[in-house]
Parts: sequence; C-alpha cells; structure tokens
Amino acid sequence: MRNRNCRVDFYLSKDELEMLTKKHRKAKLSREGYLRKLINDSEVKEAPPIDWSAAAWELRRLGNNINQLLVKANTLGFIDVPMLRKALAETHELEDKFFDLFTMAEE
Repeated sequence: MRNRNCRVDFYLSKDELEMLTKKHRKAKLSREGYLRKLINDSEVKEAPPIDWSAAAWELRRLGNNINQLLVKANTLGFIDVPMLRKALAETHELEDKFFDLFTMAEE
C-alpha cells in the first residue's frame, strides 16, 4: 500500500522544467524527492562529487594497515621500514585525491 495517495499535477514552462531537472540531478535526488524536500523546508544541497562510501573504505583500509604496522613495531621492537614507506606513499596518494576532489568541488 502506498504512503502517498494524493496526486498533484501542475504545469511548468520549459525553462522551469530545465531548472528543476538541473537542480534535482545536482542533488542526486528524484524529481519527486527533491520537491518533497523543498515542501518540507529541508535544506537541499548539491551531492558531493565523490563516492563517500568508497573514500571511507579507503581511509579505513589505510588506517588498518598503519595500525598493523604499529602493533608489529610494538611487539617485535622494530619498525618494518618498507611497509611503513608503502603506507606513507598510500597516505600521500589518498591526500592528493582528496585535495583534487575538494578543490574541484569549490570551483
């Protein structure tokens, strides 16, 4: 059974429809979802330019690698330098990706 049983039909000009289409696509919402948010006085923001779940996964993976290095260093009493250099290089690559993505989003 539907939660929303009331239907509303209204007409837009071609320019208004183009503007609505542009805005709901930027927010990565359906047209109906976008309009519902506007009706409910919710703030509608543009969707982020990156896949946040993939970025969070990458950060967790990198943090786990560094944690394993620290546990190994604490247990054995020495640091595995090649693994540490690899983790540091991955950190710099991820930092560069985030910097590029966020500077692109601001422009």
